[in-house]
Amino acid sequence: MNIEKYITIIYNKLIKTYVAISFFSTLIYFVINSNLYTPIEIIFYTIFITILFKGLGNIMLSLLILLFQDARKEEILKYNELNSKINSDILEKKLKNLIKK
Repeated sequence: MNIEKYITIIYNKLIKTYVAISFFSTLIYFVINSNLYTPIEIIFYTIFITILFKGLGNIMLSLLILLFQDARKEEILKYNELNSKINSDILEKKLKNLIKK
């Protein structure tokens, strides 16, 4: 499984969409409640929330990468165990055939 090509798809599509949605939803919130906040507060909070959601998106991406790497390591370990069992069975059968001759 080639995780590198999926990472770019996840980052380009999902994470950037996630950040864009958070940015626009923050703007909509502040436009609706504009009488409660000053323009400086609106700009500051919008920038802060966008940076916060971008950081959360990067954390989610790194967790996805870690989960896929752990799953891949487990898959490799299972394959190696199965392969060693098959090899040991083949060796035992060959030894039995040599002993019988």
